[in-house]
Amino acid sequence: MIKKEFHNIYNKKTSDQMNELPTTWDLNVKSTLLSIDGLKVKYIGPDDKVAVRILANNPIPSQCKLLYFEVKIIDRGKNGTINLRLLVLY
Repeated sequence: MIKKEFHNIYNKKTSDQMNELPTTWDLNVKSTLLSIDGLKVKYIGPDDKVAVRILANNPIPSQCKLLYFEVKIIDRGKNGTINLRLLVLY
C-alpha cells in the first residue's frame, strides 16, 4: 500500500523530473508534525508514538547505480526509535 501511494505521488512528475536526483525535501508531502529548516527535519509532535514521514523532491532514478547520503541523528527521542526507509520505484 505504501509503495502504491509513493507511485501516485511521483507519477505526477514528468520523465525529465524523474531522472533528476533528490536534492531537498518535498514540502508538499510531509507530516504536519515535522518542522523543516533547510535539510534539517525536527519532530514536533506531542509524543514519540506517532509515525511521520517526509519525502525527497525526487525519487532516486532507477539508472542511478550508487547514491551517497548521510543522516545525523541529533536526538533519539524518548523511545529511541527512528526508522529510515528507501524505496525503489520501477
